[in-house]
Amino acid sequence: MRRFACSSDVEDMLLRTIWFVAAAMIVVVSGGIAFAEDAVDPTAVKSEDGKYLDKEGNPTFKVAADGTVDWYTYSGYRRYHS
Repeated sequence: MRRFACSSDVEDMLLRTIWFVAAAMIVVVSGGIAFAEDAVDPTAVKSEDGKYLDKEGNPTFKVAADGTVDWYTYSGYRRYHS
């Protein structure tokens, strides 16, 4: 005597529902974390020995009109991609 003729279908549907709910919870919880609270203008206003700083004194980057970047930005790019 068989209890459920399609128990695997019920189990598959239950597992899909659990995965869907878990994925939805992750999206909802992580949604607020992805945004920066206070965006600061990264425009370089000061230079000290080739290091560029924004108006608050935070390190930033400098891109010239022809697309070249400052040495520290290029060095970071090389290190990241090595």
